[in-house]
Amino acid sequence: MTPVDESPMKLDIRLEFDAASPSSDPNTGNIWVELNGDGFPERGWADFPIVVLGWWSEALISQRPNQRIQWRFMDGPFELSFEPESHDVYRVRRCGPGEADPGQAMTLEDIRLALIRALEEALQNSWLGEREAAVMRYDLAELRGDAW
Repeated sequence: MTPVDESPMKLDIRLEFDAASPSSDPNTGNIWVELNGDGFPERGWADFPIVVLGWWSEALISQRPNQRIQWRFMDGPFELSFEPESHDVYRVRRCGPGEADPGQAMTLEDIRLALIRALEEALQNSWLGEREAAVMRYDLAELRGDAW
């Protein structure tokens, strides 16, 4: 059970794409998670945001009650681990070299909303291919609970 005195965690997924260069790969860019203002793995983490968002979406969509959720990054041995504490409360831990994170509690709804915001942001970019956009729209509908 979550201690009463524990403050709620703020989770934001940050994205940056190099849209200025027409020769840049639209699948590459920066993706990181802001946890109460701290960037993980670090601010401006270079990775493959479209692929990573797809993994994270699948992990959340296929999640079963009281099941651990893992959000992995493609570049490097970093991940966020969401350990169930109760029906809708999860302990978020940063995992990777040099990380000794006791974690902090947040609701499954807050996790879901952070991912929805990131998918909506990624869909705003005109460089996104039609196939990638279709998959993201499907994931977004699943996360929102919309009929596809």
